[in-house]
Amino acid sequence: MANTVTIVAWQALPAVFPDAGDRIGGLETAAWQFATGLARQGDWKVQLVVRCDSRRPSTVVDGVRVIPITDRWLAIRRNVAKCIDVPDRRITRFQVSLLWQVPLLAFTWPWRSRDVSGFEPDPRLLPIDSDVWIAMGVSRESAAVISTAAAQRRPSLLMIRSAADLSEDYADGGPQTTSPYGESSQACRHAIDSATMVVCQAAYQQRQLRSRFGREGALVRNAIDLSHWRSTTVATAPPAGYVLWIGRYETFHKRIDRAIAIARGCPQIPFRLVANPSDEAVEQSVLESLPDNVTLLDYVPHDQMPAMFAGASVFLSTGSAHYEGFPNVLLQAAATDTPIVSLEDFDGFVKTSCSGIVCEDDRQAATAIGEFVQGKRTIDHAAVQAYVEQHHSPAKVINELARVIRASG
Repeated sequence: MANTVTIVAWQALPAVFPDAGDRIGGLETAAWQFATGLARQGDWKVQLVVRCDSRRPSTVVDGVRVIPITDRWLAIRRNVAKCIDVPDRRITRFQVSLLWQVPLLAFTWPWRSRDVSGFEPDPRLLPIDSDVWIAMGVSRESAAVISTAAAQRRPSLLMIRSAADLSEDYADGGPQTTSPYGESSQACRHAIDSATMVVCQAAYQQRQLRSRFGREGALVRNAIDLSHWRSTTVATAPPAGYVLWIGRYETFHKRIDRAIAIARGCPQIPFRLVANPSDEAVEQSVLESLPDNVTLLDYVPHDQMPAMFAGASVFLSTGSAHYEGFPNVLLQAAATDTPIVSLEDFDGFVKTSCSGIVCEDDRQAATAIGEFVQGKRTIDHAAVQAYVEQHHSPAKVINELARVIRASG
């Protein structure tokens, strides 16, 4: 009988069912890729645990048993956690919505289930039988997955999905702190220390894991399906001349402020910024001083993203190396022959794959964008495609993940 592998990715429901939401990040995309890839191998019985705000039955999709767990208070609790440092009892980011969300949560507290601490098994997961547990990203809830596996005497894998997952704040052993995403530093450290194996998505994360936490990490890179991203329509579509940026309304991780500053340096070139909600104050500031050459999009359907990338003359990456892991958008740009202009080179991808240029500052980025748009600078599309296929093909990545799973037991 095949061993059961259970992947816990609480926000991944829209990656499975597009009608369940429109926010699909790199972690959620990777979780579904891992689940379906392992299921296709036939050696594993794969389960994916997700969260939803209304009851859904457990069902099998693409060979994966999807187990939805209901949490009707998810959105409100997450927003409050981002804005309030609970241990210090202070507001770190004010939003008008706090005026009704905080009282509502306080009033309903006696009837709501408690948040997991991370140091004890997650009661929602204990009834699930699994031979191997996989936790996506470092968080309090991931720590609870690791604790659940320990309680069941099963191995666990912790998948590192960002540089913030290996924050120095988790490594210094100091007093309890809270990350910008509301995560407890002590619970995050518990996840890193207690997982049977830690799996990194980039070589630099392996170095950080070793130097900060004294652990060796396996390497399983992000995957991309070139056949999907290079459909006939996309591959032959001429660029529409715009610069594409994808991120959130915040200034510390995806850094929309840097994207807008670069757009100001290219006033004759149109920019399309796909910005998900995050910080209301940042969003308001952006809207009040938006350059004429910038168009804001709050959502692009997942199935339209290949065409959005293929239509761009340049993809702009302004993510911070302090928070980003390995952005999937770099693979998506490379897969659609879209040159990359980036302020950081994550895992050396841009330079090694020759998919674009890494710039030291906003002015240099604006100049590089102009050169790509005007045809003064180009990339070798065939070489980029060959590199992506060699290092990031789904078959290669899933084989590496399967090897790590087997080694964990």
